[in-house]
Amino acid sequence: MKKSMILLLALFFSIGLQAKGIQFEELSLDEAKSKAKKENKIIFIDYYADWCGPCKWLAKNVFTEDEVGTLFNDNFINLKINADHDDFIGREYNSSALPTLLFIDHEGNLKKKVVGAVDKETLIAQANYVINPDSDPIAIKQKEFDGGKRDKDFLFEFAVLLSEAEIDFDFVVKAYQEANPNLDLSDITDFTFFFLEDVRNNKSQLLDKFISGFSGYYEDEERKSMAVQKLINIYVFKIEQDAEEKNATKRDQHIEELSKFVSKNKIKEIDKEKISEAFIAYYKEKLNE
Repeated sequence: MKKSMILLLALFFSIGLQAKGIQFEELSLDEAKSKAKKENKIIFIDYYADWCGPCKWLAKNVFTEDEVGTLFNDNFINLKINADHDDFIGREYNSSALPTLLFIDHEGNLKKKVVGAVDKETLIAQANYVINPDSDPIAIKQKEFDGGKRDKDFLFEFAVLLSEAEIDFDFVVKAYQEANPNLDLSDITDFTFFFLEDVRNNKSQLLDKFISGFSGYYEDEERKSMAVQKLINIYVFKIEQDAEEKNATKRDQHIEELSKFVSKNKIKEIDKEKISEAFIAYYKEKLNE
């Protein structure tokens, strides 16, 4: 009798321990997809590395929570994938930072990406957005965007949400600039959207306005630093285009313009050296290929 009680207690505590936190399954990704399809569930992936401190913190302090475990065990197929042993996830879902938490369907379509060691409340909220997509702030704003909403504050909030979720938001930036063709670079929202835009999309007149108004728009050092880096990126892209087109005249013109800008605005020597020597030498080589 005593022996039976001990066995029952051992079984009870064993079950209790197993029930705590997220139960990650020993499955390959293909096996998880098959199971997800059969059970009509989403796959949750903890993309981590053994050496990653934030990954360890997340595993110890968040994944072990009962509330988290109940939600994830009931609704998802849970996997842990080590980035050092399998880089497919990193390549497929553009996951360079660790930890990255992914929610995908049985066909591999990404439903949600969460980057970093988030707290319990954030993880639960993101998981619930996957379970109930209509409650997701991004989905809500996407519907409003598709319905034609284009006011400044809305587009700014939408871009921030997409950026934080590591979702491409170029279409929002484009919509903002189409709705506000005459950007006022002294306005903080206009300023932000100008610098969010990919350098490849800059219109020449906007760039000219940016250059001519540089000294007047950027009084504080942080915004000036952003402006400097933006302009450098634009010029580097232009020089690269010149190299690909084998247009030495335009290349030399852009190099001279960049050099003058660097000198006029007293950009630190390390930046001048990087641009004036490394980039120029590289693109001269490309022109001579």
